[in-house]
Amino acid sequence: MAASVTCLSRRRFCSLLLFGALPRSIASSPSGPSGPTARPILIALLSTGHNDSATYESLQTHLKDSLASIVPQLRITIREGGFSSELLVSQVDEIMTLNPSVLICMDLSAAIAASARRRNGNPPIVFLAHDDPLTYKLIQSYARPGNNLTGVTTFRCVDGKMIEILVDAFPNRRRIGYLFDSTAGDSRCNEQAEEAAARLRVDLVKIDVAAHGFIQEMGTRLKPLHLDAAIAPASAPIWQNRHAVVETLNDLSLPVIYESTLFLEEGGLMCYGPVRTDTIPQVAAYVRKILLGEPAGQIPVEQPTLFELAINLRAPHAAHFGISAATLRRADRILQ
Repeated sequence: MAASVTCLSRRRFCSLLLFGALPRSIASSPSGPSGPTARPILIALLSTGHNDSATYESLQTHLKDSLASIVPQLRITIREGGFSSELLVSQVDEIMTLNPSVLICMDLSAAIAASARRRNGNPPIVFLAHDDPLTYKLIQSYARPGNNLTGVTTFRCVDGKMIEILVDAFPNRRRIGYLFDSTAGDSRCNEQAEEAAARLRVDLVKIDVAAHGFIQEMGTRLKPLHLDAAIAPASAPIWQNRHAVVETLNDLSLPVIYESTLFLEEGGLMCYGPVRTDTIPQVAAYVRKILLGEPAGQIPVEQPTLFELAINLRAPHAAHFGISAATLRRADRILQ
């Protein structure tokens, strides 16, 4: 599975969902969760940008199911930063005034922003991230994250696998752009991509998406490179600007493989990466543990085990790219 935030005009999905009230501290309520002294508990959800409604609905369902046996009711509030650093900070500060019992951050940028603006390390944070939280120093280790936070990351180096899939899908396209983030510290991911390209005898063109002004000038900078195709791992610049990235690459008529189905929702052609919905139950389980008194910083950070290849035949130019029959057969999901 992000860290710096870039402003981008996008639709924002902000809503407040109320499901009654539940006790502020289950352990400290003398009459139990439903007793007369029960105080309200609030769970806040924070996202740097936009998440699809299905993700929110799945998380809310799993939270209610996970907490049903220990709390009678659940109150949830959702805030989104609209891909703006200023708005994200203001949303964090607003959440802090609400005094939530647990803050769920839907991406690493949100977790970093929230962690930096907490007072006395509260509230506990559970994050759902795509980047490596260790690289960004959000956690002390995967086994014992510390800092009164824990979470689930979908981060795995799949850059080499993405190149393999792209070459299988388009065997005649031999000049492949590699959109990588030089600031992410993912040297092993870069090595995997280079090894895969060498093994498959394709020309790998490394393109630093963290370069100043790259996202805004992507089309102009890529056109002279005469690429046949590209892979776009979900680094922070790519993830946080995915609408603009997909739109630009589609305008260039480039077949591109991304690292999340969220890019397919923006019109992307293919993706290979962790199954994001598989992480939702774990997030809910971590919230339950925290509400039952387990310190967040002592709960190990979970890493992904399930991956999928999805192909979007509704994407622009999809019919003209000529995806190989073998790739279509191996796809876990096809949107058509």
